[in-house]
Amino acid sequence: MLQIKNISKSFDKFLALSNISFNAPTGKITAIIGPNGAGKSTLFNIISGHLKPDGGKIILKDKDITGLAPHAISSLGIGRTFQIPSLFPKLTVKENIMAASIVHNRTTFKFFGLDSKSEIVTDSIIDKMNLSEFSGTPVGSLPYGVGKELEIAIAIATDPKLLLMDEPTAGIPKTEVGQIIKKIKDLCELENITVLFTEHDISFVLSIASKIVVMNYGELIFEGTPEEAMKSSDVKEIYLGKDA
Repeated sequence: MLQIKNISKSFDKFLALSNISFNAPTGKITAIIGPNGAGKSTLFNIISGHLKPDGGKIILKDKDITGLAPHAISSLGIGRTFQIPSLFPKLTVKENIMAASIVHNRTTFKFFGLDSKSEIVTDSIIDKMNLSEFSGTPVGSLPYGVGKELEIAIAIATDPKLLLMDEPTAGIPKTEVGQIIKKIKDLCELENITVLFTEHDISFVLSIASKIVVMNYGELIFEGTPEEAMKSSDVKEIYLGKDA
């Protein structure tokens, strides 16, 4: 689905990414982990078009998307959620999802008399994400965890083939993490959406990812299965210290 080929990025004299290369397999969940400053967010910003790399290529299903604008990349099937949800707090859950659907489908932006396609899509997503209880609730009144689920729903409204998720469990109570795990797995298995996400919660990563990429100081130091990651001396050193 996604190929990252020798991506490099510097800010002034600081090398944020150094020849990063890996693949995110179609229909699978791939995690990118690493300490703060590893370069994860910079890489996500390059994939989604918010930054241009100094070198290398981003290939989506055999198409070179390197350096394209964010809206062009989105139209090719890449959606994204953020660590801090970016929502319209005064609008309802349904209106937020519908807005994303309308923009994606380039229809007229109205909240009354909406075209039937956007409303059908929105109602379907609300049902799939089990958000019916909150459909008419202003987003500013939602519990934080539900807001994170809503952001996933909004991303789905853009009909992504690849979903980038920036720390999907950030700020969510431990008791609600299992619900996020189920919904992400359902996206992959039922909706055939490939997922690439960053995360600090290792237990969450191990419970959901089929592939793990580990970054440190802008370099890729590991790529493999969760089982292989837990046996890697480099991964152990980053997360547990040299004496692990």
